[in-house]
Amino acid sequence: MESEIKEYEYLKHELKRLYEKKAEGAIFRSKVRWIEEGEKPTKYFFNMEKKNFNKKVITELKISEGHVTANASQIMEEIKTFYANLYTSSHKATNKTFLEFTKNIDLQIP
Repeated sequence: MESEIKEYEYLKHELKRLYEKKAEGAIFRSKVRWIEEGEKPTKYFFNMEKKNFNKKVITELKISEGHVTANASQIMEEIKTFYANLYTSSHKATNKTFLEFTKNIDLQIP
């Protein structure tokens, strides 16, 4: 019986520690800077975390042809296409172009 009581107390302590750890993360992610030492975690901090998360999520996006989509896979594909196009050079450099550019580079640099 005594070992069961000890185990119960241990588990109770572990559960409290897990809740406090989860609350610390929520408080940190909620970006609330004025939290006082020892203030108990409340629903407020979890709601702030959820609110801040929702600000960072793209829920709708205007895709090609001006259509708006809320489909997550279409949004991801459109973002992927946008950045692929952004970082793709439209200029096709050749070895000859590079050699012409660098031919007299030592004369151009002081």
